[in-house]
Amino acid sequence: MGKLVRDRIPELIEKSGKKPIYHRAHYTEIDQLLKDKLFEEINEFLEAKTSMEKLEEAADIYEVLTNMLFKYGFIARDLLAKAEDKRFERGAFIKAYVLEGVEECNTQPNN
Repeated sequence: MGKLVRDRIPELIEKSGKKPIYHRAHYTEIDQLLKDKLFEEINEFLEAKTSMEKLEEAADIYEVLTNMLFKYGFIARDLLAKAEDKRFERGAFIKAYVLEGVEECNTQPNN
């Protein structure tokens, strides 16, 4: 199995004077291709050296995620709204807290 590429890649390869060999993914391939692409893009993000490279790879991760969610009836706006809801309810990761455990408290309920 080959790897999933963006829609215009075959066209861009042709414009460069080469001949791309590709096929349209069968619906049974899509889930695995998207999973593989997500891991590929995450690894590229982690290996990126500059801020601009990080941004480029983050954009690729975002594109893969939005395509994965489309299968379940969601669009990018839904993803952003859910992220905002979770940020409001539970916070972000800005303070970088590391939870190392939770202890039980022996407090008496207020009567």
